[in-house]
This record gives sequence, C-alpha cells and structure tokens, in this order.
Amino acid sequence: MKPFNTRAGRLCAVALLAAAVVAPIATSQTAGAIVGGTGTTPSVFPFFVRVYTPSASCGGTVIAPDTVLTAGHCVAGAAPSDVTVYVSDAQPRQATAIMVHPLYQKSILADVATHDLALVSLTPGATQNVASVQVGAPWQAEYRAAGREAWMVGHGRTSANSSTTSDLRYVQTVIRSDDFMDGIFNRWWTPDYWTSELNIGAGGSQKTTCFGDSGGPLLIAAGIWVQVGVTSFVWPGCSEAGAFAELSGPQLAWIAEHVPSIRDKWGPCTTPLGNAGYSLSHYSPTSVGSGKDGPYFWDISCVGDPLPPPPPPPPPVCRGRNCQEQ
Repeated sequence: MKPFNTRAGRLCAVALLAAAVVAPIATSQTAGAIVGGTGTTPSVFPFFVRVYTPSASCGGTVIAPDTVLTAGHCVAGAAPSDVTVYVSDAQPRQATAIMVHPLYQKSILADVATHDLALVSLTPGATQNVASVQVGAPWQAEYRAAGREAWMVGHGRTSANSSTTSDLRYVQTVIRSDDFMDGIFNRWWTPDYWTSELNIGAGGSQKTTCFGDSGGPLLIAAGIWVQVGVTSFVWPGCSEAGAFAELSGPQLAWIAEHVPSIRDKWGPCTTPLGNAGYSLSHYSPTSVGSGKDGPYFWDISCVGDPLPPPPPPPPPVCRGRNCQEQ
C-alpha cells in the first residue's frame, strides 16, 4: 500500500485511525501514578488537589483562596454539586461554581482539547492555611524555555495498562520545544493537534503523564514553585512527551481576568520607559488589547508612574559687583 501523502489520504488515514484506536489521547480517566515517577507526599506540593466528578478523576492546583485551576475537560458539563475537590490531596471540599474557558473545544477525532482550562470555586475557607502556587511568569520567558528542568505531579497511571494506585507521584524532566512537540502531535496520518500559542510540552517516552493526570501542574523551580502548564493530553499508550495548556499569553490573561490576585506573584517588571512598574492584564470581548484570541482581546502589560522630570539646570555662575547673566 502506498503511503498517505496527499491531504485526502491524510484525512482517510485519520478516519481509519479513529475507527481502529479506542484508547483516548486525553488524560481524564481513573487515577493511578505518573509514568516514571517517584512517590511523594502532599506536604511537598501542598497546593496540589484532586478533582473528582462522576466521570473523571483529575488533578488541580490552589491558585488563590478557595480557587482551583484544572483542565477544562475534567469538569466541562459537570454541575458544581457533582465536583468534589480534595484539598492538599486529602480533605474533601465541595465546589460552588465552575468556569470553563469560553473557547474550550474538544476534537471530534481524538480526546484533544484547546483552551483546556477551568476554574473551580470552593466553599469559603476550604483552602485555609494552604499556600497558593504562582501561576505563570510573564516577565521570565526563560521559565518556559526548551531544556528547562520541570516537574509533573499527579495520580495518573504508571503506564497505559497499569492498575490504579492512590500514590501521589512526581517526575523531574525537561520542557520540550514546539518543534519537538509538533513532531509528536502533527504526524503525517493525523491532523495538527499541536498549537504552539496555547500548548507547552514536557517529558519523554520514559517520563510523562498518563490517564488520570489531567488538570495537574507542570512546574518549574525558581526558589518557589511556578506553574507553567496544566496537564491536557498525551499520545495513546503514554509513550511520548505530554501536552499541557500553557500558562502564558492569552490563557494566562484569561485566568488573571477572573483571579487578579495571581498577578501579585509575578514580581517586579520594567515598563517600556525603563522604570519599575507593576503588572496589569485583561481578557475581554469588548476591550481593545495588544493580542487577539478568537473573538477576545487580551493584554498583559507592565505599567508604572512616569519618570520624574529632569532637575532644572544650575544657576549661572556670576562674579563681580555688577554681575549679569551672560
């Protein structure tokens, strides 16, 4: 048989693959333990939570008091009364509201989603004494650079066919380039599932996410834990680097629009004028911004007070009895 080199052939190959392969790509099934991981305790990642619905078992993170960030496909279509969040991986708390990204969309050919983010509100006081993780770092692009050490955390399976476990596990790996990830999720027989503006990748064949890790964090260490991604999908068999919703650009602006306190942890920034400033952001269908995300305008900027005017020139030097300004 000749290879599928034409566009029509690629679409035919995709249809055959969809019919033959029943293992989903998205990570939203029963919990287990992360591929290639090491056992840990909730005290190491106190902001990590479990998110349960009648149809999914996922991870998540506390990003502000009583506010959890998780994957959109974990809670899309669920009622708040159906969502239980285990704070610090142990204490059950009831969801009171769910907000899925307005542009969340799931592929009809595979369990792959774009804008795969959701915010879950909990009962007041649910995360008392739990430190929030830093979400994003817009002024430190190097935190998301290929080759940067990164950590995945979750209860996902150790392999696609493994039995489940209640162990919390982590794995230390590296962030991958968009070209590397495009080679995995844009093969000749599949549609292009990789969106560089919305996704970030990490891991490899021996260290990756698997079914049950969805919604959990991709972290980097910078004196504190900084979350740069939300676990979204992985190649069938959990045999390749994992894909995460990237916490930068428009997706970070969307989170900050609804949880503005996350900006407080982004640290100092420098305005275009060169003076110290503070972070502002917005994500709106009506406000004009520097970026466009579908029908939404977004912006993350550093603003500050104007630079003070220069001091006046010194008075002229004048000597003599009838000294006059020259």
